[in-house]
Amino acid sequence: PTFSSPQSRRHLAFLGGRTDDRWGHGTQHGGSMSINSKLVHRVCVVGAGSWGTAVAKLVAGNCKRHPEFEELVTLWVHDEKIRTFPAFGEMRLLSEVINTTHVNTKYLPGVYLPDTVVAEPDLAKAAAQATLVIIAVPHEYLHTAMFSKILSGCAPNCRVCSLVKGLDVVDGRPSLVSDRIRRDLLGLDVAVLMGANIASEVAAAEFCEATLGTNVPEDGPIWQRVFNTDFFRVNVVLDATGVELCGALKPIISLGAGFCDGMDCGANTKASIVRIGLEEMIRFSKLFFPRTRTRTFFESCGVAELIVSSYGGRTRRCA
Repeated sequence: PTFSSPQSRRHLAFLGGRTDDRWGHGTQHGGSMSINSKLVHRVCVVGAGSWGTAVAKLVAGNCKRHPEFEELVTLWVHDEKIRTFPAFGEMRLLSEVINTTHVNTKYLPGVYLPDTVVAEPDLAKAAAQATLVIIAVPHEYLHTAMFSKILSGCAPNCRVCSLVKGLDVVDGRPSLVSDRIRRDLLGLDVAVLMGANIASEVAAAEFCEATLGTNVPEDGPIWQRVFNTDFFRVNVVLDATGVELCGALKPIISLGAGFCDGMDCGANTKASIVRIGLEEMIRFSKLFFPRTRTRTFFESCGVAELIVSSYGGRTRRCA
C-alpha cells in the first residue's frame, strides 16, 4: 500500500495540523485551533457542479467511516434559482433544493446525497473551521475574492486539494493553477487530485482510480484517507506538478480524438493521436516544468484519463 513506512503510519494515526511558524500565533486569519485539539478534521467542498457534488458524496462516506473526520461535509453552492421540475414547478434556490431533496437536480440529477452533506451558499460559512478544503470549481471562475472568503473561515492549519483543470499564463509562459491558489491562500499547502473519473460513474460507485499529487509527504496519507474507498482507488505520488499538468493538457488531446471521430477516421488513426498526444504532453511538461516526473504520466491522471476522455469524455463530444 502507498505510504507504508512507519513514519507515514504515524501520520495516519495523528491527523492534526503541523505546528508551523506561519500560523504560530493564529492571527493571520482569525481561526481557532479547536478542531485539531480534538484530532478531528472538518471537510469543505468548494463547488457544486457535477464533479464537486460527486466528490462531496464520496468524501461524506469516508467522513462517516473514519473517526478522525467530522461527519458533516459542507458543500459551497454558487446559488441560483432553478425549477423543481424541468418543464414546470416553482423556482427555488439550488442550495435549498439540495438540502431538502438531497439531490443536486441541476448538475447531478438522480444521485442522492447523504444527509451529512449540507449545501451552503455563503463561502465563508461553508469553510468555517475547515481543516481540509477541496476546490472543485471551473478554472475560469477562480478569483481572489473566493480565496479571501475561504481564508476568513477556515482553520489556521488548513490544507487544500485542487480538482481544478487548466493552466494560467503569466508573462507569456504557462503557470500552475495550484501556484495561484497557494499564493492567494497565503502559502497553505495545496495538493492536486486528477484521474480517469466521470462524475456520474463515481457517484454510482463504479470502480475507478485517481492520482493524488502532493509535494508534502505527510499530507499524502491524510488526503488518501479522505478520498480512497473500495471503488475509488487513490494512489499518492510526490509530484503535484505532474499530476496537475496531466489534467490541464489532456483536453487538448481529447479534442484531437474528437476531430478523428468527426472526420470518420479509423481506430488506427485515433490510437496514433492518443499515443503522440501523450508524448507531447510529456515533452511540454519537461520543457516548462523540468522537475516533472515522467512516470506520473503513466498513473491514472495521465494515460488512463487520456484514454477515457478520448473515447468517452465530454471534451471529445465537444469536438
